Amino acid sequence: MTSAPLPPLPAVSAVESRLDLIRRAIALPLGPLAFAGLLYSPRGLTVESSRLLAVCAWVLVWWIGEAIPLWATALLAPVLCIALHIAPPKEAFAPFADPILFLFIGSFLLVQAMTVSRLDRRFALSVLAIPGIGATPWRLMLGLGLPTLAVSMWVSDSATTAMMLPIALGVLTSAGASLARSGSAVLPQGFIAGSLLLVAYSSLIGGIGTPVGTPPNLIGMRILKEAGIVIPFFTWMQLAIPIMLTLFACLLVLFRWLHPAGVPRLGELPRFIAGERAELGGWTRGQVYAAGAFVVAVALW
Repeated sequence: MTSAPLPPLPAVSAVESRLDLIRRAIALPLGPLAFAGLLYSPRGLTVESSRLLAVCAWVLVWWIGEAIPLWATALLAPVLCIALHIAPPKEAFAPFADPILFLFIGSFLLVQAMTVSRLDRRFALSVLAIPGIGATPWRLMLGLGLPTLAVSMWVSDSATTAMMLPIALGVLTSAGASLARSGSAVLPQGFIAGSLLLVAYSSLIGGIGTPVGTPPNLIGMRILKEAGIVIPFFTWMQLAIPIMLTLFACLLVLFRWLHPAGVPRLGELPRFIAGERAELGGWTRGQVYAAGAFVVAVALW
């Protein structure tokens, strides 16, 4: 059994395209103008502070307006800091080699390995195959949110979302197709959109659970450590996991209320999930290696 075709992404309207072009056209000169205006206007700041404020203004304007690619704008900041003698090159580029960044590069590599080997699909379908999970819209939301929550505890929120959204979209499309075949009802677009948003929010909530779940956790722990307050890994989990689970429960209730499915059951979705699992076959060598790398990384963390 093969997956149902994914629905096409909504096309960008001519008005939206025009507004994007206008926004970028305005942001492109506005960034340097904001930089020059703040650089040479007296504010009672030190020379270095005044220059840094001007650099921040330029970068923020180009980020918001997307005048150039976001990564290029990010590189503009240290280059300007060096050119204006705010910081020497080693200090300006030192944050790019921060251990926290390498930690999240590693998590992105783990997610990529899971995606290429289809381990992510095996994991998500295993959760959805639990008896009763895929039978009703409410349980389907739970089945999509739980694996997202679990993975996001160990890898970054954005990587988890990128990994889970295609799986969720495929499952939701198949649920809608099964209802259409039976002729009983149509799965509302609002429910599909709500379920996809649930995946994104579950990823954010899951990042609370462990220190490595999201960059702000590690940054906060480092600041506390510099102040003489050390929070061990398991202590963080003991404090954060109850908060995470409470927020996830509130999220499920809220989305069930805001995005009702309008149907009591999801037709032949459990059969579709069983067929997808059968199509995956046995564990491949890549899946075993990816799972092993993930377990080792979690254990060492």
